[in-house]
Amino acid sequence: MSARMVDSSVENFRDLELRSICEEAAKLHHRLARLPFDRTEGIPLDYVPQRGGYALSSLSILAATTAGTEQQQALLERSLEVMLLVSSPEIADTLRKFSHVPLSVAYKYYVETLDWPIMGFADANDALRIITGLVHIRLEHAKETGSLDGDVSGILQAELRRGVQLATILQQTAVNEGTKKEASVNMSKVLSQRGVFERFSSVETARVTWMEAKALLEMSANMQPTTFDAVEKNRVTILEEITEYLAMDD
Repeated sequence: MSARMVDSSVENFRDLELRSICEEAAKLHHRLARLPFDRTEGIPLDYVPQRGGYALSSLSILAATTAGTEQQQALLERSLEVMLLVSSPEIADTLRKFSHVPLSVAYKYYVETLDWPIMGFADANDALRIITGLVHIRLEHAKETGSLDGDVSGILQAELRRGVQLATILQQTAVNEGTKKEASVNMSKVLSQRGVFERFSSVETARVTWMEAKALLEMSANMQPTTFDAVEKNRVTILEEITEYLAMDD
């Protein structure tokens, strides 16, 4: 057996081991939250809103360690459903009505029609992470096929609109330079994705959006912390992506 095959086998084992650990953690979090994995069971009457974060954590763990895009998409869509429930227990009755319909139908309603609760920085940040994750999956598929069908285009428009709204909340509720930098980077991520979406119909519109995102990234370069933390790493990665996008049509 070659060294490369051995390395690959070890890596696969590590991935499976990590997945197993994450699944156990996810199960524990779901038990603590009293929310079932199977959403067709609805939202239990003994659901404890204060523990909803456990369910959201478990779904995030599974989504991050799932290789299949369809599974990952379903986990992220379910994550948004739980996120809305966590951020506002008052809308539990509304969510209960949609807990027995297909997830894709419920999710479409959530992003296109539902009045979302007022969110603070942390909740908006979590929701934005979910939205940008879903947009990424849909855009990658669209780039592979070279086209956007009507249904996917409609969902993407709604997701990107929500993304801008959430990023705006982050900018408005940031309390120090660190969170302000994070908010700017997150807004640039949404704008970068919107540019990719816009390029399917207009190169010029996409370039304007990417230039706006690039300006945000360059402005936030000198904001504290300037050390190479997760936010700075994300900023550099997005800037590299946008630079490549802009070079495509030069």
